[in-house]
Amino acid sequence: MLESGDYFFFAIDERFGSVTAFRAELGYDILLNLKTNWDLIQQSTTTDQQYDMLFERFAKDSTYPPGKSLTWVCRDDMSYLDLSAHRWELTPMS
Repeated sequence: MLESGDYFFFAIDERFGSVTAFRAELGYDILLNLKTNWDLIQQSTTTDQQYDMLFERFAKDSTYPPGKSLTWVCRDDMSYLDLSAHRWELTPMS
């Protein structure tokens, strides 16, 4: 993400067996901030409890955009991104 300036993420709905992929270019300012603060970000020691508490406060904020919040599946285990172990065969809708 830092090298290319863009990212992908997938929204997986196991209930309906569907996946939606999103891709977007990051703006210059966001990318610059990520690159500048990357070492600090990687040294973060936020616990699951602290993360959940902050997320709850964020979700209750009246300026929070309405809609559904997604769960970050790989939050603590990047091995979920290993497609040799976690692979789904997807069929396009059209």
